[in-house]
Amino acid sequence: MRHLLVGAAAIAVLAGCGGSNQQGEADLGKAGEATANSIENALNDLGNITLRGGDAAQARNALAAMSLDTSGAGRVSFADSSVEDDGARFTDVSVSIRGDEDGDGADLVIGTMEFDGLNFENEAASFSSLKLSNIEIVPRDEEDRADGSMTIANIDLLNPSPELAAWVASLGGSGVPAPFPEPSAVNFDRWSLNGFEFNLDDGEEVVDFTIDSIDLGGAENAKMAVASLNSIAIAGTSDEGVPFAVNLDAINLLGADLAFVEAIQAHAGDEEAMSEALMGALYDNPMDPGFDRFQLENLSFAGEGVSFAMPSLDSFVERDADGNPNRFVTPDFSMTLSADPAAGEAGSELAGVLGSIGFETLELKGAGVSTYDAATDTLEYSADDNYLALTDGFTLRYGGKFEGYNEYARSFANMDMDEMAGAPDQQIMLDAVSNLILHDFTLVLDDQSMVDRVFNLVAAQSGEDPAALRQQAIAMTAMAPMMAAGAGVDMEIVTEATTAVSEFLQEPGTLTITLAPAEPISAATFADIEDPSQITKDMLGLSVTHVK
Repeated sequence: MRHLLVGAAAIAVLAGCGGSNQQGEADLGKAGEATANSIENALNDLGNITLRGGDAAQARNALAAMSLDTSGAGRVSFADSSVEDDGARFTDVSVSIRGDEDGDGADLVIGTMEFDGLNFENEAASFSSLKLSNIEIVPRDEEDRADGSMTIANIDLLNPSPELAAWVASLGGSGVPAPFPEPSAVNFDRWSLNGFEFNLDDGEEVVDFTIDSIDLGGAENAKMAVASLNSIAIAGTSDEGVPFAVNLDAINLLGADLAFVEAIQAHAGDEEAMSEALMGALYDNPMDPGFDRFQLENLSFAGEGVSFAMPSLDSFVERDADGNPNRFVTPDFSMTLSADPAAGEAGSELAGVLGSIGFETLELKGAGVSTYDAATDTLEYSADDNYLALTDGFTLRYGGKFEGYNEYARSFANMDMDEMAGAPDQQIMLDAVSNLILHDFTLVLDDQSMVDRVFNLVAAQSGEDPAALRQQAIAMTAMAPMMAAGAGVDMEIVTEATTAVSEFLQEPGTLTITLAPAEPISAATFADIEDPSQITKDMLGLSVTHVK
């Protein structure tokens, strides 16, 4: 009973975060629309940043502190330079990048490098703007140069924090560069990159990787107001000569929390400590996904006969006056998976799997809306708004109300990454589930063809008749009451469940399972029950029905 409870509760509760209405049209609400607009506004605001002023009298001192007063004074050399007021411009710049122990390395070749807002105070150089253009990374090893290239059209950094500016300043010196600042000190108004191109052709692999633009804005105190990546494309051939292509139109992220970055940086080189720190960051507030909105547009992959596409994915969080999450919405999304058996081994294998259940292409759809009340630690979601569907296969709708969800999720902070990846510690799972209190739960399975497809698949594999297999399954279901009688299980539960399931197998339609106890039931109560007869239909408020 205890082990069954762990699995059932975990599946039921974890399904609750996400959003759309029953008709499949996104119900964003005013808050959701405002969040969408705020991404557009935040991106527009990146073009309207006012730069901090510098000090013309200190400009040359700032350049000297960065070893930029003379070409070659540090790791930076240049053909020409000019200083005007609190700005400076350098042309034909080369920055030496240290290599490995054998002395290999590269040079960062920059067409122009421009500073604005230069200043020197408290024995440190600072600036309000750094602009680099026509950038190329050139390996010193001739063979590496022949294998590929990496170029960037532009990089801009606007209004960096003193700590970040000091780190940039240290890169040009002759000594060891300063350590990268803590995430809480990596503050800036904007960092942008445009026109990234990476090409590799080493005789075995061919890769072309391009990014049209990356924009990060409003970085402050380990938070990122907005992040945007546009037009990402990867194309090439593997070392086995198989062509592939990955494309993504855009990713937008609003209100990102950089706690994960902080955890990684603080424990770099110590895998165990890093894992613990990451788990701590994840479960510090399990109800907060670490962003306000995530948007993805037109993700696609094609390679070796396998094709995958996701036109869009949108997920956002609404918050209360204190900034705590209280509503989670994922409007309708879809993804497709298809195979071309003539285009590669993977495509041939996938086509065989899909064909065995009568599909040429899989299209998966879903959505969800859930609300969270921090005062009562209650997560609630409706079957009208949450679903997962396989086109021409089935639609699964789910809803429920669970108290103690935050404590349930926090319990996993005691589980290390190896346990999460492998077999989870059973006691930790039991302790986690014991925090849950069930108010109600609904599961609705609407079959469009999946039952028939499964029987056809099993019959093909066993060499039997699908109709005969169906009758065998129905007969086995009908025998359940006899087996349950000896185990002491409430016969009302067994009879109602087996009747509905038998009808569903005979004439698939809609199977609905509902739990609606008169009083909320603690999962700990279930875990402590040794006599199954104590769990009754009335106690659970159980209803299992089938509609043709």
